[in-house]
Amino acid sequence: GNVVVGPSSGTVIQTINKGPIPRKIEASTAAKIADQLRAMGSQKFTLIDYAGGQDQETHDYFMRIGEIFKAAGWTPDGYEGKSFQQVGGTPVVGLRFAFHSKPSAFPAHYLGVWKAFTDNGIAIDTTGSIFLPVLVESDDTVGMAIGRRPLQ
Repeated sequence: GNVVVGPSSGTVIQTINKGPIPRKIEASTAAKIADQLRAMGSQKFTLIDYAGGQDQETHDYFMRIGEIFKAAGWTPDGYEGKSFQQVGGTPVVGLRFAFHSKPSAFPAHYLGVWKAFTDNGIAIDTTGSIFLPVLVESDDTVGMAIGRRPLQ
């Protein structure tokens, strides 16, 4: 399959971005996440709007997360505004990782991103990471799919 299972934060994972509509990341939280990402050194990232640009709330959240990575000194890999229109299957909700190739173990740079977000109250669902070599251009790049806001 195309699913990669990573770390779990236990009960935290059950509350993936179910906060207020629309999802927001406060400036103080964003700064803390950026500090942790910055400590990992200069890295590449790619974000994918998994609502295909069809949902304004998802797109705004996608843009906000991009701002955090850039504030940390990370570089967008390839065309920045990637989107994917999901057809069929269960819609992706919340945040998930996307990989270029299926890793044999959860990569350290992904683990660092997972920790930066979850340490600051923003869960990334690692039970259903996505294998998308077309959009995540290399194994060195951290890919993240931004799905729709989960229903309550």
